[in-house]
Amino acid sequence: MSYINPLHQGRLILISHLRDAFASLYVHEAPTGSATLGLEGDGSRIVFQLDEVGGGHDRGLFNFPFLFHSNGDPWHEANDYLLSLMRDKAPLNRRTDDVRRRASKLLDYLLFCEDKNLDWKDFSGARPPHRPTYKYFYHLINEGHRSNQVISKRMANTSLLRPHIDPLPTAI
Repeated sequence: MSYINPLHQGRLILISHLRDAFASLYVHEAPTGSATLGLEGDGSRIVFQLDEVGGGHDRGLFNFPFLFHSNGDPWHEANDYLLSLMRDKAPLNRRTDDVRRRASKLLDYLLFCEDKNLDWKDFSGARPPHRPTYKYFYHLINEGHRSNQVISKRMANTSLLRPHIDPLPTAI
């Protein structure tokens, strides 16, 4: 039996079969070869789904991790990042083991930020030690039971997540 972190209960779920994860949806026009689908919960609206090119019959992901904030809202940025890790892989090479490990490490970062009352995406600090990622880094070092290699892997996940954060609005 695999290890289960009790802190992740209800915050990290596995979607047993995520169907058509990379299909394109169109709202206004039906591209050639697309399928017409009704939106769940709104019988009057339809969308057009065009399957992933080269997906064949293997268009789904299995045991895909999905992360939530403490209030139960999906953690969109992290989930987008995790899905992006799978997007560029050939359908036959879409094993989710590594993505599940990354999801667990990202959730540990979010739990740290919540525990310390830090905004996980606030990188406005002029000095790096004021940023949540640096505070997490020093926390991992001060715990003292992780190797430098493990700490580096955990930090790589947090830095790779950053491009998936919505940019701050700019003043006009």
